[in-house]
Amino acid sequence: MTIVTAIIQIIKQSLNSHLSDNFWKNCETYLAYLRTQLGLTNMQIVFVAILLERDYAMSWTDFASYLDITNFEARTHANELEELIIKGWISKSDISYRDEM
Repeated sequence: MTIVTAIIQIIKQSLNSHLSDNFWKNCETYLAYLRTQLGLTNMQIVFVAILLERDYAMSWTDFASYLDITNFEARTHANELEELIIKGWISKSDISYRDEM
């Protein structure tokens, strides 16, 4: 397994998954591998995978829409996304702050 193949599987499984229990179960192996390789949490991995797939900045609304979850559900992971900024994985300019954290 490589980081690229694991991320591709995360992207495929995340589409319209609602981040259901089934999603987390199906991606368990890929997420575990990426956590050890990248030092990110599961939600951070999903966020980065979506950013890579979309190739442009994403607002809270876009993130929630992509995963078919509510904005509130997406916002519950604000601290994890802030960690990505601290780690230098994304910059504040990469995220549309139309929906401020």
